[in-house]
Formats: sequence, C-alpha cells, structure tokens
Amino acid sequence: MFIRRDEDGTPKLLRLIFKRGLSSTKCPAFTSSFFLSLFVLLLLSPHSSSFDPQFSIDLPFLLTEMAGGVIQQLLRRKLHSHSPLCKTLYFADVVALHDRLRISDSIALPLSIFFFSPLPEILECYNSSFVSSIITKKDAADSSGSNFLGALALFGAGISGFLGFATTASADEAEHGLACPSYPWPHKGILSSYDHSSVRRGHQVYQQVCASCHSMSLISYRDLVGVAYTEQEVKAMAAEIEVVDGPNDEGEMFTRAGKLSDRFPQPYANEAAARFANGGAYPPDLSLITKARHDGQNYAFALLTGYRDPPAGVTIREGLHYNPYFPGGAIAMPKMLNDGAVEYEDGTPATESQMGKDVVTFLSWTAEPEMEERKLMGFKWILILSLALLQAAYYRRLRWSPLKSRKLVLDVIN
Repeated sequence: MFIRRDEDGTPKLLRLIFKRGLSSTKCPAFTSSFFLSLFVLLLLSPHSSSFDPQFSIDLPFLLTEMAGGVIQQLLRRKLHSHSPLCKTLYFADVVALHDRLRISDSIALPLSIFFFSPLPEILECYNSSFVSSIITKKDAADSSGSNFLGALALFGAGISGFLGFATTASADEAEHGLACPSYPWPHKGILSSYDHSSVRRGHQVYQQVCASCHSMSLISYRDLVGVAYTEQEVKAMAAEIEVVDGPNDEGEMFTRAGKLSDRFPQPYANEAAARFANGGAYPPDLSLITKARHDGQNYAFALLTGYRDPPAGVTIREGLHYNPYFPGGAIAMPKMLNDGAVEYEDGTPATESQMGKDVVTFLSWTAEPEMEERKLMGFKWILILSLALLQAAYYRRLRWSPLKSRKLVLDVIN
C-alpha cells in the first residue's frame, strides 16, 4: 500500500490526525463536534458496552473507520466525477470486508484534506503519486461545501451534546447502579406505624434465608417482644441457640442456652472466615442497612427482586451475578428470594415480592425501632405547643395589648 507506518506498525497519518485534528483552525467547531459524535457512537456500538467503563484498545482504528464511511459519502456527493479519489474510496469499500486496518489507511488522507488545512506532515505520510491525484480536488471541495459544512457543524454539535449526556447518564448508572423505583411503604406516613404482621414475616424470612450469611449484631431477642412476638415466644426462640459465656467460678468459659438479653447469633467467627466462605465477598451487617444505603428501603427491595440475565455485550465474571441496581452491576450474592422459599405461619403466599416487602419492613424496623415512639412523641408535642400558642395569643390580644396601647395624660397645675 501507499501508507507509511511507524516502527511499531501504526499508520503515521493516524497518529497525526488525532494529534492535530481537534486543534485545526480550518473548521474547529465542526471538527470537534464531528469527532465527539463519532466517539460517543463508538461507545454505544457493539464493540463496547455502556456497562463497562473500559475502552477498547483499538479505539483509534475504529474511530477512523467510522469517520471514513461518513466522509466517503460526503465526497461522493460533492465530487461528481470519476476521479482517482472516488476510485480509491470505492476500492476501500471492497477491501474493508477483509482488512479493517487498510480501510483506515485509505480513508485517513481524504479525511485530513477535507477538514484540515494542508499540513506538511500529512503530505509526508503518502507517496507523491497518490498525493498529486488527491490535492487537485481540495479547492473545489472547500468552495462548494462551506455552507454545507456550517449546517453540518451545528447538527454535529447538537448530536454530540445529546449523546454525550446519554453516555454520561449511562456511565453513572454503571458506576452507581440503576436508580431504584419508589415504592409506597405503608409506614412512611407522618402518623403511620409499622405493619407488625409484616415485621414478623420479615423476621421469619431473615431467619430462614438471610441469617446464614448476614449478621445483625445490634439487635437483641428482647427487642422483638411486643413488636412481632410475645415474651414467651421470644424466650423459646432464644433458648434454641447456644451462647458461650463465662468465665465461671473456676475461670473457665462455658456454654449455656440463650436468653432475652442475648444478641442475634453471628454466622461467622470473624471477617476473614466470612470472606473465605463467600469467595472473597464480605456480607454486610443488616442491623442498619436501610439507613446505611441511599434510599435504603427502595434500594434493598429493588436489589432483592432485581436479578435478571445480563444484557447482550455484558460479561459477568464467574462467581458473580448480574443485578443492575448494584453498583457495577455484578454482585456476589445469588438470588435468594424465590417463590415458595419460605412457608409463612399465617398462610400468606410466599411470593418473591411479598418476601421482599416483608424482609425490608423488618430491616426498616431494625434500623429505626423507635420510629413509632418518635412519631407519637412528635404528635404530643405538636398538640401541647398548639395549646401554648393559643394561650400566648390570648394574653397578647386581651391582656398585653390594652397595656401597650394605654396613654397617660399628665395634668400640670399652674
């Protein structure tokens, strides 16, 4: 071919275009918008995925190839002749099916001449026989296409802004996770309380599904009394576990049955054991999980019910599972809530969404067990302060106002 290459095999002109293209004084607005549009389109193309922030290593070659297709159509419309340039472009169409790099080389010089001022470096990249057949068409293309390039520059700027915004939003979703829907939780009202039957079912889901990996170190058995269970039920539940206590009078540790003051048992002895059992991932403590995450209740429900197959172009490493609501899209925890996984004591159908709602309600209670008392106290204070406001208004209007508006008359006796 007629392309000169560097020592590493990279086309010399390709590097020159990317180095000098955006700083060209010939048409900087069009050049910037054009390359930005092609760059964004490449990110959204099948060569890469919007969920993967890593760019392809052959980005310059793909970008030049896409630019070549656009410039080829422009040149064909502007140069209505059977010039060597058109023949070269037609030849590039055929060769492109077999050699991606060759089409990049053959389109690079028309691209540079059509947009940029004549650069000595560009001419050095090609043999003189090929350059002489191309440069004769430059002046005609510049004079006939100035108005068209102005309109195309505005169009390219608009497309660049729109696609740039879309790419930024897509990258943000890939980094921070998909935005969670907002669900109408019944306890979110000003004077609303927890659904205690849902709290009880949620504790059952946690105990049978979640407790094997996730701890809840800030919750004691006695906290469940009067909320989801009676005292006798909680005592029987605590007696099922064994707790290491001590030392005794002989200075030795011993094992005893659990009691109301004991915390929920830990699934692992330490963090290292937890990571070893879960492939390096550390299951977080769930005591305050709905307060530790942004929009915690909606996030927890969306995460538990949001598992799906990865879309085309997204590769998930072995041992991870695709979940668009998790930052990065790949989570080590598999899907745990399946229809019928738990048999509720009250006969409620254990669907995936029902179990998700119940366990999130339970986690909301563990994060804010004082919520009902706080709302009740706030209502009482509002009532008391309202009465105090009425009393203050009465004294202001009927007691203090006459004294403030009283006038004293001084009668001076001569």
